Amino acid sequence: MRHKLLNLDERVAQDLRIKIEEGDYQPGQILPGERELAQIYGIQRNTIRKALRRMINAGMLKVNSRCGYTVAEPRYQICVSKLMDMEDCIKNKVIVWKNVLVSQLVLQEEEAEKLQLNKGQELIEIKRCAEADGQPLCLERWLLPKDRLYSCDLSGTEQIYACGRSMGKGPVYANQMLDIFYAGSEESKILEVELLEPLVLLQGYSYDASGILFDYHEQLFRSDRFLFVASEADKN
Repeated sequence: MRHKLLNLDERVAQDLRIKIEEGDYQPGQILPGERELAQIYGIQRNTIRKALRRMINAGMLKVNSRCGYTVAEPRYQICVSKLMDMEDCIKNKVIVWKNVLVSQLVLQEEEAEKLQLNKGQELIEIKRCAEADGQPLCLERWLLPKDRLYSCDLSGTEQIYACGRSMGKGPVYANQMLDIFYAGSEESKILEVELLEPLVLLQGYSYDASGILFDYHEQLFRSDRFLFVASEADKN
């Protein structure tokens, strides 16, 4: 079998990736500039620029007009085929919930049809923002039938799925889909990203063992902090 030969920029990107993974460059560390890297590798700056762009697209580098290229924090991995609370996605970090808003809704006809619930049924709506190490990571919106969470803390800071499972009503399967959402003024302000910056939108419905809706959720993730995989086997 013939193996594809890597272009120069691919080889440089691969070398930088190895250096980052082996700890030669630490998260937050500033890389040498384009001119210095071109001298180190003995190639043109334009090729170095292409290699660095590959690393940015892979989420391993960030670029700033003031300080140049810096090593990005490792991205959190989310398995789309698995139901996970935020605390399950972000290991060894303390999650702080900000901008929490909990309210009650009465389903109108259009919403009831969408959620396959009865018109007039009461729902709990939870909106909140997840932060770790002082950095906003994700905006969440949950809709849950009120009777699902009757014994849970409804301050909006509890793990939704863990709470449901503790009552024997937790979800066992879900339909989830990914899409791209461009940050508006509200998302830009709360998540501290540029206006119109692409975010990853995860939408889904989860169901209990009887096939009854447990929740509908919308989550907006910062694309520079998360990596989405199809199954556990795809995780690093």
